[in-house]
Amino acid sequence: MNMAKQIYYHNLRKEQAMNKEKLEHHLKHLQERHAELDKKIKDGYTHYLDDEHLGKIKHEKLLVKRDITKTEKLLAEYQ
Repeated sequence: MNMAKQIYYHNLRKEQAMNKEKLEHHLKHLQERHAELDKKIKDGYTHYLDDEHLGKIKHEKLLVKRDITKTEKLLAEYQ
């Protein structure tokens, strides 16, 4: 994960200060990224991508899924 992503995810932890609109926008972005990674994994299987590379993509997808879950919980608190 590059430094920009690390900073971005660090700032995500400060979500208490974010308003609902920003959280919704962030959730949409995460869901789009999750779908992109899922497509990469499917394409990887189709094109016989090596296990190491597929593993990295799957790991990133899992991290994104965790962030989706956290963001959904935070949005539920606004309800």
